[in-house]
Amino acid sequence: MQQMPLSPQQQGGDSSLCVEATPVRQKEDSNDLRKGFNISCVVVLIVDCCAQRGGGQASRDLFDKSKYQSISSEKTNFHDMESKTLQATIVPSRGRVTGRLMLAVLYAVMGSLCFGYNTGVINVPEKNIKDFVNKTDWDRSGSPASSDRVTCLYALIVAIFAVGGCVGGILAGAWSNFFGRKHGMAISAVVGVVGAALMYFSKQAAAYEMIIVGRLVIGFSSGLYTGLTPMYLSEVSSLHIRGALGVLHQLGVVCGILLSQILGFPEILGTDDYWEILLGLTIVPCVVQLLLLPVCPESPRFLLIAKEQEEEARRVLRMLRGTDVIDDDIQEMKAEACHTASEPKIRLQDFVSKKSLRTPLIISIVMQLSQQLSGINGIFYYSSSLFKGAGLEEDTAIHATSGVGAVMVSMTLVTIPLMDRLGRRTLHMVGLGGMFLFSILITLTLALKDEVEGFKIGSIVVSLIFVVFFALGPGSIPWLIVAELFAQGPRSVAISVSVLVNWVANFIVGYSFPFIQMKIKQLHPGSDVNNVNETCSSCTSPPLADVHLGQLSSSVLLPCAPLKTQTSPRGKTMQQGRAGNGESPH
Repeated sequence: MQQMPLSPQQQGGDSSLCVEATPVRQKEDSNDLRKGFNISCVVVLIVDCCAQRGGGQASRDLFDKSKYQSISSEKTNFHDMESKTLQATIVPSRGRVTGRLMLAVLYAVMGSLCFGYNTGVINVPEKNIKDFVNKTDWDRSGSPASSDRVTCLYALIVAIFAVGGCVGGILAGAWSNFFGRKHGMAISAVVGVVGAALMYFSKQAAAYEMIIVGRLVIGFSSGLYTGLTPMYLSEVSSLHIRGALGVLHQLGVVCGILLSQILGFPEILGTDDYWEILLGLTIVPCVVQLLLLPVCPESPRFLLIAKEQEEEARRVLRMLRGTDVIDDDIQEMKAEACHTASEPKIRLQDFVSKKSLRTPLIISIVMQLSQQLSGINGIFYYSSSLFKGAGLEEDTAIHATSGVGAVMVSMTLVTIPLMDRLGRRTLHMVGLGGMFLFSILITLTLALKDEVEGFKIGSIVVSLIFVVFFALGPGSIPWLIVAELFAQGPRSVAISVSVLVNWVANFIVGYSFPFIQMKIKQLHPGSDVNNVNETCSSCTSPPLADVHLGQLSSSVLLPCAPLKTQTSPRGKTMQQGRAGNGESPH
């Protein structure tokens, strides 16, 4: 009979957690128990699949977990035989879905909704924001902004969100340990309120710089949510619903994207009078989250492992599970605390020097890059421009953009049962393969839309199918796979590195896309798309007060369009349109 020897220094906390969780068994009994557990998992899985009940999810989770822990321990030598047997034999209670659990899930998903809303909201009011930038420069200097300046400022407004997200994502782990999961998200919501206020009041203050700062602040809040929300959902849920609740983070993100696209319709808030309200509405999920704060519990895992408050953890578990049978949950948490204490301290350089850590880290980084560099952000941020370039009217293009969000929501719901049935690798590879194929079709349909009848509509169809394949795997799997590739010790460092790579790639795509698009247009000067969003630097622009928005958009952004004569504030008559020498007369 053996016990796992762990000193208090190794445990890094209350040694009683490991003492109570230590198994005392003969090795023969351990082998029999582990074999019996694996066989029972297979039997229960078959029975559940035949009965089409949710219990099959639980058995699959347990089977996959025991298999992963066995493989992980053999490779890293972090766990001994008794420790593996304990985790294989502890089956946390199923409990039931209680009202308090639903409130906790709603509380967490509000962060995901905020993240998704701010990802998609900047797409629809592109023209309004560019007009606002041009008018502000006119009011300040008496001359319009150049095309390059407007493009650069708008690209910065789009991409600065990822800079804040990068910082927030890196700090999410330390933030959650210092403030806790529950209060960490509440503070993030307060940060989101500040960002929403800056964007809303930018128009009244006539300062587009406030939009830039507001997007940076709300990006920081969203970056925190990308780490805090999945962590909280995982720790408050029981094992048999943990996989389903984990996907709710991605579902909240895509619902936020769809909501922002619908509210951006010209019939609702996508107008020159209300676009600042559209940006400021991100305050709503933040306020809802703050209102739910008093009725939501702290993570029981955080209370037991980090705070060593076992009685409080038991109280929270009874409230979340709706049952007093929670001893197995406590034992499972103590086992995790024991494993964490037994693992050596992981440093960043260990991910370079140790192959057992280097290989999964490379996989994690490549997975994050496959998501962000796949081309999906070009559709999220600039789908309105892409659809207008495909020949759609402006209002039609804006409505077509909502199809992107609808597809994302639908496919995320489809992915929930497929995630564990087909496996992460299969879904990810199928998704990337489909995106590769349809990205080629998008290029062909856009390039030949004027030569081949039906290609304008075809480009939209293939773009939506492209989104289908993204949502099938690359949309959610990179966020899940990192935690599954690493044991508890190196997991937090690996997640921080992966989040950093994801947000940096997000920034690069968001900022560089309009410039790449501009260079492509220069290669095809005769195309219709080339005339979109360009400014004639030799024309002076009238202020918005003297010209209808449609005239301003045409005079500033489409200098070749014939417009009426206007008078500038300096008393000079302007004639929109090209003179015979190719210049616009003043």
